[in-house]
Amino acid sequence: MSQLPSKGKILALDIGSVRTGIALSDQGQIIAFPRKEMEHGNDEDFMNQLSEFIENESVEGILIGVPIALGGEESQQTTDTLEKVEHIKQKFGIPVETMDERFTTIQAKSLEEGVEFVDSKSAGILLETYFASNATNPGSDLP
Repeated sequence: MSQLPSKGKILALDIGSVRTGIALSDQGQIIAFPRKEMEHGNDEDFMNQLSEFIENESVEGILIGVPIALGGEESQQTTDTLEKVEHIKQKFGIPVETMDERFTTIQAKSLEEGVEFVDSKSAGILLETYFASNATNPGSDLP
């Protein structure tokens, strides 16, 4: 069952230690628009940039890709991302959902546009996958 609202802008994040890919949906949640990646030196810098983006874009919900190893096990990167997910949930008070992001970077690198903003393209693929999975299950955000 989806925790994200069915209307309004959804922000997708592909969180890294120094760079985070971002993609933003339209109000109708049909199209994902990759944006310029956030460069950040530390968690405080990341949270400040994220706060500004959420406010400026009137974001209604956040989808965060969680890096799971190919074999299904968690890594240090998984743990770090899940810690950031908890901070985001606590700070912003808007719905947050996570999704397995395996293969999104490979898909993003295979796009004809080249490798510029690979992390943001990965976030866009994550968001489009989320939309497609909810389209096959209409009303999934209802109680």
